[in-house]
Amino acid sequence: AFNDAAKEVRDGVKVKPGDANRTVKLQINTGGAFPYHFDNPGGAQQNRKLTCILYLNEDYEDKCGGEIVLVPFMGPFVTIRPIFNRLVVFYSETMLHRVNKAVNFPGKGRVCLTIWLDGDDDENCKKNANIRNDLVQLLASPPEDLISYIRQTPDAQRFLSRWTYRDEYEISLLESHPGKGLEHMLEAHEDAVKRQRKIKDEELLRVLERVREMRNGNREEMKIIRL
Repeated sequence: AFNDAAKEVRDGVKVKPGDANRTVKLQINTGGAFPYHFDNPGGAQQNRKLTCILYLNEDYEDKCGGEIVLVPFMGPFVTIRPIFNRLVVFYSETMLHRVNKAVNFPGKGRVCLTIWLDGDDDENCKKNANIRNDLVQLLASPPEDLISYIRQTPDAQRFLSRWTYRDEYEISLLESHPGKGLEHMLEAHEDAVKRQRKIKDEELLRVLERVREMRNGNREEMKIIRL
């Protein structure tokens, strides 16, 4: 059943066949949360293309929490409940997401099966040298063209996401890592944002300013979708 559902999503997406090109993880969480991140931490140097999550808690109730929150760049925040037998599939390298705190899950806790499918090597190899120029050139284009490019370009989104969603990153860290290690993570986040503010490339600074202006005036993002 999983293969049939995943095949519908894979149509038109270049992924490698075979067990060697997928990673499987059974996850059981008795509590806690996960801060905002991408599932392809190596960017263009790794091959993860699709993330597939199958939820396995038969007695899930809304009070249990544990929802995954997907954030398409400059799009609405989409909160998806971990309902039993629900399959959630998204792009590993370009979908910013977090997991809300899981509380009072029945049985062993929040249980899900995650499968990461590797993409075609040629599809994943991005020419990083062109990203800076592309972003600068798109400053003269309509906002939707810039947003579309960022959504489709993993390294561009990594460069801009922490800047664009810096408050949301910080909140998710506070909710995910109370206590040990939190101070270090908050400092690392703040340092990353400060480094972007100090970029000496004037044209790239204009890109950062443009993105923040676009977000402040983005009505689409004000929508909250709960599934």
